[in-house]
Amino acid sequence: MRLSESISSSVNVKECDILIAGAGPGGCSTALNLSDDLKVLLIDSSHFPRNKICGGVLIEKSWNFLKNTGFDPPKNVFAEPKDLPMKIIDIENDFQIDIKRGYLNVRRRNFDKWLLELCREKSEFLQLSRLEKVAKLKDGFLSVVKTPSKRVKIKSRYLIDSTGAQSFSKTSMGIKKPIYIAYQEWIKGQRQDYFSSIYCSKVTDYYIWVIPKDGYTLVGTAFGPFKIREKIQNFRKFLKRDLGIKKKPERFEAGILLRPGKEDILLTHDGAMLVGESAGLINPNTGEGIGFALKSGMFCAESIKNNPQNPEKEYTKLCRELSKEIEDKAKVSADYNYPIKRIRILKKISK
Repeated sequence: MRLSESISSSVNVKECDILIAGAGPGGCSTALNLSDDLKVLLIDSSHFPRNKICGGVLIEKSWNFLKNTGFDPPKNVFAEPKDLPMKIIDIENDFQIDIKRGYLNVRRRNFDKWLLELCREKSEFLQLSRLEKVAKLKDGFLSVVKTPSKRVKIKSRYLIDSTGAQSFSKTSMGIKKPIYIAYQEWIKGQRQDYFSSIYCSKVTDYYIWVIPKDGYTLVGTAFGPFKIREKIQNFRKFLKRDLGIKKKPERFEAGILLRPGKEDILLTHDGAMLVGESAGLINPNTGEGIGFALKSGMFCAESIKNNPQNPEKEYTKLCRELSKEIEDKAKVSADYNYPIKRIRILKKISK
C-alpha cells in the first residue's frame, strides 16, 4: 500500500498485536482462528448489525467448512426455506439444469452479526471506524483510525485488510479494481422454493438470481459501472416480460461488487495481509465470496501462528488453491456473455 511517511503524534495512542480492518466473514474468521493470547483490535466502517447486498445463499463447501472448524450457526441465521435446490436457466439457449444438492438460505444480516458476536468474546471491536493512514515500522505498523468521535493512533505488529471490494490497501496503492454494481429487489410474496441462476446476455453480462427468503422473493443482478439507470430499467422490463414479476419492490439495495481476474489477486503487500474480497478472492462468475472469506481468514490466522516472523510467505502458500480456483473461474468468465460459448460451459456442468 502507499504508506504515509509520518503520522502526527498528537492523536491518542493504542497498542495491539493485530489490527483487523473489516468485520465481515473474512475479518471475523481471522480473529476467531487467532491464538487467544494475542491482543486483537477489529474495526469496521459500518454500524452493526448491518445490511449488506447479498443473495445469502451459502454453498455446500462453505457450510462444510464452518462445520469442520467447529462453528455451528444458530437457527436465526437461516431463512425459510432453509434448504434450496438450484435451477440454472439459460434464456437464449432455452436450456435448464436442475441441481438437487442443497444450498443453505442465509439471512446475511444475522450471519454477520453471529460471527461478530463470537469475535467480541476474544477481540476488541470498534464500529463506525475506518483506516485513514498507515505507516510501516521496523516492527509492525502505525495506523490512524478515524472513529465517530476522534482519530486514534494504533500501533500493531500485524495488519489485516478485510475491507472488501474497495480494499484500503489497493486504493492506497492506486490499483484500479474491476468493479461491478450489484442491484437487488425484495418482492413481497414467495414465487418459488428453489434458487434460480438465470443467464440472459441482453440484460447483463453477469447472471440474474431469484431467491425465496422469508416470504419474499429476492431478484438481483450486477452490471458494469456505466449507464446504471438504463441497465436497471432494462432489468425491470425483463422481470415483467420474461419472469412475470410485476409487483413493485418493497425495498431495493445496491452496492459495489468485485469481479476479479487473475491479475486482481493480491494476498500480501509490504507486510500487510489481505483476506476475502479485499484480496480478490471472490467467484467472478457468481459473486460467492463467503466461503473464500472464511477460508482465507483462517489461513491468515494460521500463517501468523505457524510463521510469526514471516507470515506473508506462509499465507501465500496456504491460499494457493483458493487463488488457483479464482484464476480458473476467471478464464471462462467472459464466455458466459456469449450464448454459443455459454451453452458449452453449462452442458459440462450438467454432466
